[in-house]
Amino acid sequence: ALSRATEVKDLPTRLAFEQLDTLAGMSKKVQDAIEQSREVFSRKVREASMMELQRVWRGWLMVKYGGVTKRNKLRRALNKMLRRRLTLTFMAWKAKHGRKSPDQAMKLKLRAVARKGRLKRAWSAWTELVLERLREQEHLTQVDFLKRQWEDKRIKKFERRALIQTRLRKLRKLWNVLDVNAEAR
Repeated sequence: ALSRATEVKDLPTRLAFEQLDTLAGMSKKVQDAIEQSREVFSRKVREASMMELQRVWRGWLMVKYGGVTKRNKLRRALNKMLRRRLTLTFMAWKAKHGRKSPDQAMKLKLRAVARKGRLKRAWSAWTELVLERLREQEHLTQVDFLKRQWEDKRIKKFERRALIQTRLRKLRKLWNVLDVNAEAR
């Protein structure tokens, strides 16, 4: 382009060609600057996304292992509370039932035997009383029982007769309907 400008004798045209050459060189520099900016920008985007991934990864690790640590602390605290409660319970049991002198143990056993003996005697007396009353009732009411049985049989006969009559009535109605339908055909 410059060779043309030197060939052209006209000063304004030559100046225009020189400016165009300068602009063309600048255009090349601008293109290089744009390309460089694009590369820098894409590198920064990659770095930012990697930083975001690293932050997420670190957060996940903190949650995972921090949660395990927290869970372990809570488990230890709970076990400590349970051990304390068990210890207190055992101490209360030991105070009530733990090692006692042979005299105290013998007294407890005697009380238990006496309690069980009284219960057994009361149960036996009650069952004997109930059986005696049943025998008395059985003796007095045997005649009443026979009367009731006779009446039950009579009542059952009446009930059976009523049921048979009801069934027969339903059958008659059904046959009448069938007859009417047969005649209609």
